[in-house]
Amino acid sequence: MRNIHLDTFIGLLMLLVSAYFYYLAQNMPPEPAEFPKLVISILIVFSLVIMSKGVLLTLRAKKNGTIVDHYFERIRGPMAVYLGLCVYVGLIELLGFFTSTTIASAFFMLLFGMRSYIKLLLVLIGINVFIYLLFVWQLKIVLPAGVLI
Repeated sequence: MRNIHLDTFIGLLMLLVSAYFYYLAQNMPPEPAEFPKLVISILIVFSLVIMSKGVLLTLRAKKNGTIVDHYFERIRGPMAVYLGLCVYVGLIELLGFFTSTTIASAFFMLLFGMRSYIKLLLVLIGINVFIYLLFVWQLKIVLPAGVLI
């Protein structure tokens, strides 16, 4: 397991997630389910390509007698973004859209190196005002209010 290329694991994970979402799309009405199924099918193809590339790199490394480098350092940033987005989606229902968006935006700005708290605060205010004016006031879209707030 230690000498298996990281792309194999990532491709397998993507394939499992895609299969789960394709299963969920089966429960949708036929016409609205067409687009999600198309996108998920494309993602399944990409997952298989990534996984097969990982298998080929693993076999090549075994053939050459080299050790597979897992490159965990290279995927730490994307994994932080992915986990941050998962937490953000989970917080929307609990804290509401605007509170969750503020927390997630601040997290991502700090993650990507913004250290000026005045700029951070101004951007957060700008994002929330823009979203409120466009979606709530102009388009009359009701955004989730949250359970706690």
